[in-house]
Amino acid sequence: IDAVRRFKSIPNVKIVLALRQDLLDKVINFEVVPGFQEEKYKSLYLELQWTKADLQRVVERRINQLIRRRYTKGDVTFQDIFPRHIDGVDAMDYMLERTFLRQRDIIVFVNECLALADGRATLPAALIKEAEQRYSLERLKSLANEWSLIWPSLLHTAQIFHDFKDRVPVSDITEELLTDAYTAIAQELDRLRPDTITR
Repeated sequence: IDAVRRFKSIPNVKIVLALRQDLLDKVINFEVVPGFQEEKYKSLYLELQWTKADLQRVVERRINQLIRRRYTKGDVTFQDIFPRHIDGVDAMDYMLERTFLRQRDIIVFVNECLALADGRATLPAALIKEAEQRYSLERLKSLANEWSLIWPSLLHTAQIFHDFKDRVPVSDITEELLTDAYTAIAQELDRLRPDTITR
């Protein structure tokens, strides 16, 4: 990162460095060099973000690649296969709300849906919800792996919220609930420590 900044003074040279957010956070928070000030580098950042329209185009292309190759030569749209609504919400919006608006997330979700299709021409809402469970579990594992450098116990800590609904009153998160969950997680982590494993 420091080298990229130094290259700015060289005419006709442009260095582009692509970093995942978790790796950038690790560099900033853990590889501290005396005198380092992140604000001096922020002017160099260009945060890449996908819009819903961008992601819908990605999904359409993905569907066409998979469906046209096997079944038809005509264009196939999201609406041709997926239901219009899931729980009263536009199906595309429903699926995108369960991603971090990243293309790989929505592609994995769509792939899970198509894997469960089992030859169906259209997918019912119930099947999307079944695929959602599989997709969510895989995304949680991937996120825990992606951020393991910063939060090594993320996968276990997420178990605290396993049986919660998507919206929970703060009053439901009691000290007793957190203490019980924390104790169970601590015991599990202790059991998994390499020095406690017996052959």
